[in-house]
Amino acid sequence: MSTYDRKARLEQIEREFAEYEETLRTKEKSESRRLWLLFGFGLYCVALGFIMGISV
Repeated sequence: MSTYDRKARLEQIEREFAEYEETLRTKEKSESRRLWLLFGFGLYCVALGFIMGISV
């Protein structure tokens, strides 16, 4: 394998890794949004339960 082929292959691998990293980043972004939404809903339920517990 010549030096040129090795360099071309390394560049191709780096491009593929960058594409994979980008798809992983967008996937993590959507998952983190769901977790924040669930966390917010949980805080809302706790606060609502606390307020109802005090008022009764």
